[in-house]
Amino acid sequence: MRGNPAIYYNGSTTNEVFNGGFELGLQNWTISGPTSAVSSPVFSGSGAMKLGGVTSSTAQASSSTIRIPSYLAGSQVTYAWRLETSEAAGSAADTLRVELVDYYSGALLATVQATS
Repeated sequence: MRGNPAIYYNGSTTNEVFNGGFELGLQNWTISGPTSAVSSPVFSGSGAMKLGGVTSSTAQASSSTIRIPSYLAGSQVTYAWRLETSEAAGSAADTLRVELVDYYSGALLATVQATS
């Protein structure tokens, strides 16, 4: 994930994602597997999160709590991403999945993106 995730509502922007641009490294992000904060390449701002970068089959995950106030219920969450692989075309096993999960129940609310 790169850049500064933001929440848009009625043409206005609010930043409800603490450290969404990774300026503070991985602070406020829960991670597993090989994950690092990098300064290049970035979408905007000065940081990005890099998942993986290994040659073996390893799962990586990251999450951050985003609390959306009720008055922003009709909002959109935006983010930037880039998926790279060194595997041959048609055989890549790298995937990206972005999910929106209820903070209290853990229930899956939506799969925002599933890419391979």
